[in-house]
Amino acid sequence: MDQAWVQFCSTLERKIGEQNMDIWIRNTLRPETISPQRVRLRAASKSYHDWIRDNLFKDIELAWEEVFGIPVPV
Repeated sequence: MDQAWVQFCSTLERKIGEQNMDIWIRNTLRPETISPQRVRLRAASKSYHDWIRDNLFKDIELAWEEVFGIPVPV
């Protein structure tokens, strides 16, 4: 799981930039389940969850797709 998370973070940072990673992902989002069948992430609060869902969700899905080579439900 750790290697996939590191690869995901690197891929996502290329898409959204270092500043967005620092603000919205690195300190606020944690992996619960990571597999090619399903990724489950937990946000630090509902406010973070809602903002990430509304603004970064498509980039998150695409980053996981790059990591696993297939679309993955998030």
